[in-house]
Amino acid sequence: MKNYILKIAIFFVISLFYESLEAQQKSDIKVLYVGFQPERDMPKRLGFYVTGSLDNERFKEEYPKRYSAFIDYLNSYFKVVKGVDARDYDSSLSAEYDVTIFDHIPDPKTNAVEEKDENGQTIGYKPPKYISDEFDHATIFIGHTAPVMSSPVGSKLDWYCLCLDAHAHNINYDHTIFNQPYEVELTIKNKPIPSGALHYLSGKNLPDSIPMWQVQTEGYLEGKGYRIGQVSSFDGFLDSPETEFISGGVSTKDINAVAIGRHGNFLLWGFSASPDYMTEEAKKVFANAVHYMSKFKGQKIIAKKTEQLIFTRKYIDQIKYYLTEEAYQEYIQVIREFHDKNEEERTNAIAKKERGETLTSEEEQLVNRAPRPRQPDISWEEYIKKFMGNFHEQFGNDVTAYTEYLDENIEYIGFEKDKGYYGMVVDEDVKSLKVSTRKLELLSTCIDLLKKGEQDELVTKILNRYTEENFETADEWQNWFDTNKNKLFFTEAGGYKWLVNTL
Repeated sequence: MKNYILKIAIFFVISLFYESLEAQQKSDIKVLYVGFQPERDMPKRLGFYVTGSLDNERFKEEYPKRYSAFIDYLNSYFKVVKGVDARDYDSSLSAEYDVTIFDHIPDPKTNAVEEKDENGQTIGYKPPKYISDEFDHATIFIGHTAPVMSSPVGSKLDWYCLCLDAHAHNINYDHTIFNQPYEVELTIKNKPIPSGALHYLSGKNLPDSIPMWQVQTEGYLEGKGYRIGQVSSFDGFLDSPETEFISGGVSTKDINAVAIGRHGNFLLWGFSASPDYMTEEAKKVFANAVHYMSKFKGQKIIAKKTEQLIFTRKYIDQIKYYLTEEAYQEYIQVIREFHDKNEEERTNAIAKKERGETLTSEEEQLVNRAPRPRQPDISWEEYIKKFMGNFHEQFGNDVTAYTEYLDENIEYIGFEKDKGYYGMVVDEDVKSLKVSTRKLELLSTCIDLLKKGEQDELVTKILNRYTEENFETADEWQNWFDTNKNKLFFTEAGGYKWLVNTL
């Protein structure tokens, strides 16, 4: 009996020891989670900004659980965790915490603005802002919250595609979030290449399968209505010093699309799962990500992507591929398959209703939608206009002349809104100086000419165009250049600008 009591006492002491040890291992990092509190009424309008494209019925099912799942999970890793309903969020709350996690979108601080010409035609659009340009709090955006909230303030975490599923690939295994402070043994298995990646130039020489890591236990591709993840564009993502590509993921886009990545004090965690749908490995990685992002508190974006559709000169290779017969036929096939799938889904929904079965809200919409006539295949001329933009006026249907022109002038590529291909132009002013826009020599050449009093108007225009400065004298330009030349970098995604690395 005494031995039994002794064993119970020892077990009790050991339990207390491990509970104490666990408490000690919790991090001092203070975390603010922004979601929907289940005791509050569900939002009345369930658009995808609210649900993240979660099926409406599934959203109602998950609504009582998601917030608590995050709070419980975060409390297991961090000593100080605060949850706030997205509808009550104010940026002043983030000042009190080391990392803010946005799982849902708060109310906007400013409304959307449509810019109209004298005839009332829309010529521009400014999206609503949810955080200010001065927002410098370390932040993790889950899924679609990233582009909605951070793009309006210039983040590269853009709206490339709401189409991320459950697995990661193209992983930077050496990155901190996969290694510390919590050790993680990633389970890697080869899985087939996502079919969407094969429609891009980067997907042409890929193997049939690549190593992947399962992040969440359910993805939207299973067809059960789960929330869809977000990827951002890789084009120009790494052309400024405050960015990191951490992982890609299974999506319908380019194999290099960003599923986990950082821009300044913002981290895109593109995967959509709440902790109760994360794998055990993903829970550790996410906790590591919170730790990692805490050190970026107080930092800001340097290179602001103010134009969502801005292409780098690297994208010219993709343009040249699109302007081939192979790509044209692929495009037609994809559109045909898209229409086939839509028709099949509507037919199945109608049959389901006729059998007296309960329909989802999406199936109800399909049944009530009028049949859509199938559009004829796009012509070659209509197709190439998509990838020539305003250059079509210059080259017509001569795609060879167009692509040769881009190749010949690759060093003089610049950006001018509403011209060229989504603003991508050949800068004739720079070309006249025979200096590349992406070489530091451009600035020094312009400043030297300005000091000599030669081509003042031209070089001043170029300096203003390719920097964010607006000095009045050659000496001011020279002083700025001498002070910062070792910190200057060229960003194309950030507007084809020479900027100063302030890190």
